[in-house]
Amino acid sequence: MENEKETKKCCECLADIPKKANKCSRCGSKQKHKYGFRHAFLFGVLVVIVLTILIGTGGDDTVTPRVNTQATAEWSDEDIEYKLAVIERGGFVQYSDKRIDEYASILNRANAKCKEGRTMIADMAVRSTQLLADDGIAATPYEMIEAIVAAVPNELAPMQCSEVLAAVMVLTKNN
Repeated sequence: MENEKETKKCCECLADIPKKANKCSRCGSKQKHKYGFRHAFLFGVLVVIVLTILIGTGGDDTVTPRVNTQATAEWSDEDIEYKLAVIERGGFVQYSDKRIDEYASILNRANAKCKEGRTMIADMAVRSTQLLADDGIAATPYEMIEAIVAAVPNELAPMQCSEVLAAVMVLTKNN
């Protein structure tokens, strides 16, 4: 029995050969090695490490989301202030960043003056900053929302703010 534990069958000619042999002593064929549990476990650990590096986990509350600024209309209303801050800051925002609260405040004021909802207002602000950037004019979504709030008098609210923002962009480009 000890002999059986120390030998294996050749993968070609089925002769008994030493378990650690790389070639069959009878036919000369190379032997295939089976990977055991240890190899599978180490491979799994390696995969987890690589995925962790690729995803980039961190120990603090710094978040580096991949925000598609072209798809802001599909965002939910609950995190719109955070996402606007991410766009403005270039992708690195802590949840404690005061800019998030500033966006919440300005969006609330704009929402009271516009027929569009908060998400649509945010979308218009982001798109307008992109259009201005194409013309070499630097602006933030916050500044665009602030311009809407300043341009719409309380007596005329609520009104179609997309038209107001278009006028603000024309005036910005002409200055």
